[in-house]
Amino acid sequence: MRAASDFTVDSYEASPFDEQAQVPEGLQLSRTRIVKTFSGDLAGTSVTQAIMAVTQDGSARLCAEGRHALTLDYDLPGEV
Repeated sequence: MRAASDFTVDSYEASPFDEQAQVPEGLQLSRTRIVKTFSGDLAGTSVTQAIMAVTQDGSARLCAEGRHALTLDYDLPGEV
């Protein structure tokens, strides 16, 4: 069995993580909330909270946790 879905990003809200933190020059820390809507075999919404560190060259690292309210279409062809 294989499920296929698409998603759209409904909102992407970034704010400073800690304006008092001493971070190396060129590093940006942010707290980001991302809301997605899934459609297809897997449908529903997800909300993710992430702490992101972005460098001057655009590379990033993140730590995230999300809540997902999704349903799976059980009428997919194939074996279970």
